Amino acid sequence: MATAYAQTSPPAMAPGAVAGTPPAAPALQAPVQLPGAAGQAGHGAQASMTDIIDIKPPVLPQYDLTWLYWLLGILAAIALIALCVWLWKKRRARKTPPPLPPYMVASNALDAIQQASYAPREFYFQLSYVFRAYIENGLGLRALEKTTEELAPSLEKLPLDKVLIQEAKSFLKRSDPVKYAGLSADENAMQKDLHFVRDVVETTRPQPEEQAKGTVQESKKDKKKANSKDTSGQPTEAQPDA
Repeated sequence: MATAYAQTSPPAMAPGAVAGTPPAAPALQAPVQLPGAAGQAGHGAQASMTDIIDIKPPVLPQYDLTWLYWLLGILAAIALIALCVWLWKKRRARKTPPPLPPYMVASNALDAIQQASYAPREFYFQLSYVFRAYIENGLGLRALEKTTEELAPSLEKLPLDKVLIQEAKSFLKRSDPVKYAGLSADENAMQKDLHFVRDVVETTRPQPEEQAKGTVQESKKDKKKANSKDTSGQPTEAQPDA
């Protein structure tokens, strides 16, 4: 607040005053208030109050955890897939039936051929395949990938009498012209060859004692396969009926 004091000239000596006497002290006048001074002072005080800002609390650092959520989700998905695959394999290993022995496979195939109405060419294709597959899987003699000329001498190694071995050679030689040259064959010859292949299967099938031994061996093999988680089970030799 600005205050101004008005100055006055020394007062004149009063009548009758003695010369040399110090004059009386001049009377002070009230301070004069300058116009606008009070308004400026109030405005300054108000402005200084508005300039004061409160202290803000400390700001904590921010971390982006989106990548962590994605990583946890991917790991959970992988674990779930692995669990499903493991349960599926375990269930499949338990429910997979043991493979049929070769003589039963051959007998079922012969029944299917007998019930079907095949033309001669298709009939001999099916019948010769069943015969060769049984010789290879049931009797241990490679036959599926050999020609008739290559297989015929090897038939001497089969556990068959000479009559059946000779008939087997004749059967293979009769089958080739019908299969590859399209020659015809009568119904009686077709049924005769069907009964011949069935006789070979029935003659060489395991006996009850051999079946019992084979069942024990098959159960041991199944246990080993279960332990190694191998469920392929391709038979390469005659197996007894479970």
